[in-house]
Amino acid sequence: MKHILLSLLFFTPLLLHTQPSEPILTLNTGMHTATIRRISTDARGRYLLTASDDKTAKLWDIGSGVLLRTFRPPIGADNEGQLHAGALSPDGRTVAVGGWTSKDGLNYNIYLFDANTGTMLRRIKGLPSVIKDLEFSPDGRFLVAAISRSNGIRVYRSSDGGLQAQDSDYGGPCHNVAFDHWGIRLATVCYDGYLRLYDADFKLLKKSKTTGGSQLFSLAFSPDGHLLAVGYEDSPTVQVLDASTLTFSYTVDMTGNTENGGLDILAFSADGSQLVAGGSYQKYNNDKWWFQMRLWYEQGKGRYTDLDAGQNSLIDTKALPGGGFVYAGTFPDWGSIDAAGKRLRYVGSDVLDY
Repeated sequence: MKHILLSLLFFTPLLLHTQPSEPILTLNTGMHTATIRRISTDARGRYLLTASDDKTAKLWDIGSGVLLRTFRPPIGADNEGQLHAGALSPDGRTVAVGGWTSKDGLNYNIYLFDANTGTMLRRIKGLPSVIKDLEFSPDGRFLVAAISRSNGIRVYRSSDGGLQAQDSDYGGPCHNVAFDHWGIRLATVCYDGYLRLYDADFKLLKKSKTTGGSQLFSLAFSPDGHLLAVGYEDSPTVQVLDASTLTFSYTVDMTGNTENGGLDILAFSADGSQLVAGGSYQKYNNDKWWFQMRLWYEQGKGRYTDLDAGQNSLIDTKALPGGGFVYAGTFPDWGSIDAAGKRLRYVGSDVLDY
């Protein structure tokens, strides 16, 4: 009986979510019509999920750039329905989205969709604030939600939507979470300046104050699990730490990006040899301002290359299993680059820019 009640608490039928009495007119465009907030890929690097302020999520074929499907969670007036977080399950079958997904501003929801059909599968309810990030564990068994204000993280079972674990002892919003390659450790960053490390049972192992800035914004494990790169919202610094002890290892070369913005989104390449970062750093090339992706070699200790990537600030990036990276920006736009730093694809906004 306790199991049934717990499932009912978090795994509520979709019909219970009241929709607005008046229809809301939305545009059916190819590209998003507002900022992309998060991206996610499946384990094989076939598909890209983009979650946006336009209150939709979209699934793309990374190789061709073709839009496969648009997902539409319940929406309302003003901010209701804006998506700040999105995750694609490792097998590519399930889409999870969240963000400003609340009608009353008190109880927020995560919506799960069938990636193949676009059908909404379930709703996980009762989160206390805006959802800033979502991440499936590498085996797909768990879904972690990072929550704004000082609400920390919650971990849900993918099988039934039940709450597996939570940690609300945070002193600010949590913007990013990451698993290591095996799913035996989870790391989180927070605006309270602390980096947190959890074990496979989501018990806190370590909590460490970092030195590169006070607003930790992003993080990425190296594929071998030895290193953890962190980026800051309030500092043009990218640091690399020991992923077991959370002690400082080295700072990567940030030459030139202090004048025109920072690099605060991160990813290691699939083979671990490269580190990439993007953000508000821009350069004027070919009669146009381009926001840059910086690609370092030797895990961030070697030389770097700056690449023209997007037409506004870059907001998220992920490594692709065959090498290279995919990224998205606030223009909105997304693209991919190969391991040599060549841009393979760029998909821009359908909205006219006057």
